[in-house]
Amino acid sequence: MLTDIKTNYITYPIDKIDEEMLAKIFDSKLNGIWGVEFDGRELCLITPPYIRLNTRTTHKPIENLPKYAYTIRLTHPSFLPLFSEQSLQLFSRLQDEDVFIQFLFQKANNKQMLNIIDQYEDFLNGVDDPSYNKLLRKGQRKFLNLLEKFVEIEQRERIPDAEEKILSCCYFFNIRLFVDGNISRIESIFNELSYYNEFEITTEPNLHELTINRTLENSYHQILSDNEIRLLLCDEIKTSVTINDDVEVTETVSVTQTAVHLLPAGQKIERQIDEELIHEIPHALQKAKVIKEHKIEIIDTELGATVQRITMKIPKGLTYTDIKKRYEDIKAAMATDLSIIQGNEPNTVTFLIPCKQRDIIYLKTILESHEFIKFAQENSLPFICGIDMHNQPVFKCLTNAPHLLIAGETNSGKSVFVNALLITLILLKSPDELHLYLIDPKMVEFTNYEKIPHVKKLVINMEEAKETLESLTNEMEERYKLFSQKKVKKISDYNKKSNKRLPYIVCAIDEYNDLKMQYKEVETIVERLGQKARAAGIHLIICTQRPDKNVMTGVIKANLPSKICFKLGGSSHYRTVFDTGIPYNLIGFGDGVVQYVAQTEPFIRFQSPVVSLNSTEEEEFFENLKKYLKGEIILQEDVIEELPLDKLKRIIATTNETRVKKLQQQMGIRINDVSDLLKQLVDEGWLEKDGRGYKIIASEEELNKWRGVYHE
Repeated sequence: MLTDIKTNYITYPIDKIDEEMLAKIFDSKLNGIWGVEFDGRELCLITPPYIRLNTRTTHKPIENLPKYAYTIRLTHPSFLPLFSEQSLQLFSRLQDEDVFIQFLFQKANNKQMLNIIDQYEDFLNGVDDPSYNKLLRKGQRKFLNLLEKFVEIEQRERIPDAEEKILSCCYFFNIRLFVDGNISRIESIFNELSYYNEFEITTEPNLHELTINRTLENSYHQILSDNEIRLLLCDEIKTSVTINDDVEVTETVSVTQTAVHLLPAGQKIERQIDEELIHEIPHALQKAKVIKEHKIEIIDTELGATVQRITMKIPKGLTYTDIKKRYEDIKAAMATDLSIIQGNEPNTVTFLIPCKQRDIIYLKTILESHEFIKFAQENSLPFICGIDMHNQPVFKCLTNAPHLLIAGETNSGKSVFVNALLITLILLKSPDELHLYLIDPKMVEFTNYEKIPHVKKLVINMEEAKETLESLTNEMEERYKLFSQKKVKKISDYNKKSNKRLPYIVCAIDEYNDLKMQYKEVETIVERLGQKARAAGIHLIICTQRPDKNVMTGVIKANLPSKICFKLGGSSHYRTVFDTGIPYNLIGFGDGVVQYVAQTEPFIRFQSPVVSLNSTEEEEFFENLKKYLKGEIILQEDVIEELPLDKLKRIIATTNETRVKKLQQQMGIRINDVSDLLKQLVDEGWLEKDGRGYKIIASEEELNKWRGVYHE
């Protein structure tokens, strides 16, 4: 590979940018710099250094740029949208022109997007050109308040397209243009996107070094949505939804999802960033002899569910490797089990430090979220990994796995995770849509699932376990015969053509090691299922406490490409599971990493959800679920529709969430409507204005009236 390891990017020569490629980029949770370059003939993709899309990488230097340099930016506040009806076909139209275009972009995080939402609200309240800088914007508001004493300032009408933009995935961007001649033709092309916003092309003489180094300069803080980037980069935008042959899409979410409200409702705990850590890091670096002076530049801190992220600029004269090789000394100086990884911006390093008080992720809260409901509508066997280090939910679909390996030692959170996965599938699928086969060598993990109608077999005898796996291979072969008769290749196509739909089958083996040690031939059966069962709608979940090389053989791992791992005994065990080490020190109790088919980044770290911290509550849930599935508990679906204000009270009381964007996602209504409801709660004495946000002042007695209340 020709990649220069000192660079902060990898380049790929490509034929075109299409929606599939952009989808991989947009799905990536690693916040590095992406980009595209075009010189009139050749197209080049730029990715962060830790992304490998294929083997055609090269460190392509930029040489002989055209004479005149320009920057292309938005003329109005960047939350205002561009015209989005058709693609620009930019690269096709500039083919063979003497031109060089560089487009770099980087995903905006939650904190940055909340700031942009505040910009938009100030715009609606009368600020003509609200600054991205909070302090400057505060001055703009003060001036507006002063002006209101003499002139009546009218509030602007909301802009639905702008709200749609800022609630989607957005990216900071730079567009650089180099030409030798006239730019009027290029201006006319970009003018086609004029709508609430438009591009302007201005001379920028000092662009050469930034362009050659492929550096994103964020001083303008302008954003584009993922859809606007598609308009710029793709020659063709699909107007109708097409389904990839390898992707299963569910038609509906089963009515059993109404049983979600049977789950215990947990309480959100209030946590704050540990400011002391920001001061401890330079001391630790000094003690570890990484730096001489007690001066470092902290550029970002974020409180995740499991770890606190602190990102700093790498001091001048040092490299990331210089800091990484002193890991043990830094760890000893801080007296904590930290991890050190590359930062998401050039020349930065991130310290991951375990939170003194972890966030508890409740399964019910995520299942009720707008994001998961949407994901479940688009995927056949959806489940929740948890919340990642950036406080974003991580969802996966078992049909894409196509089989799943889950590893983790005692108290790592493996059993809790498998429990949440199975419960999610049961709540979303009816017994006619999903059959479960649960193999439990220890006779303790799956006992709660006995008598649940989805469960066709709960196996505790090892001889019967082998026979069950053999019966699934027979079922697989029978299904392929049915597919042949209908001239289809997979279960989703068969179910469209047949009057009698085939259910999905999920087989979970709690401790594969024990099973294989007794019956070595099980590996051959698992291999057959691993190779052929996916298209037949049969999926394996294989769990192990001890990922031994003699058990986790190359054959097994080749057929289980998707892996979820919780804390293990040592680095050799992680290498057994993943064939490589992981960049994190997992700390148990649901702290895990996922490596999944079609996942662009190598690992995603997450904190997995729990049903409840109270074992009695969990047992009650299973009993109520069994009664519900038998029809002994009737859930009233024809209830009076919940009022928006009541729904907001329920969400706030249950989650302690008061951020406008998060509440908008939960409510599924417009930002302005959420803001109006929040003002009503202030008037009722529920909330109190706290700077630009809100804090809860309602009594515990009042909050308890609303916690856990569920309405369809």
